[in-house]
Amino acid sequence: MKGVPIKFKGESVIGEVYGYFAKREGKAYIVNDIGTWVSVDEDSVVQLIGYDADGNEIYEGD
Repeated sequence: MKGVPIKFKGESVIGEVYGYFAKREGKAYIVNDIGTWVSVDEDSVVQLIGYDADGNEIYEGD
């Protein structure tokens, strides 16, 4: 059985962004799949917890 990848989403000034969560110098970021660090509101960051029957991603709080 394949596990759920470690992935996060968060709100930025450009909208929702997806990738890895990181903190640097007290600020929260999502690092996307091309390596760009996007500043996000830390309170908006949630982790991927699984998939629904159609294969759509489900994040905490969905």
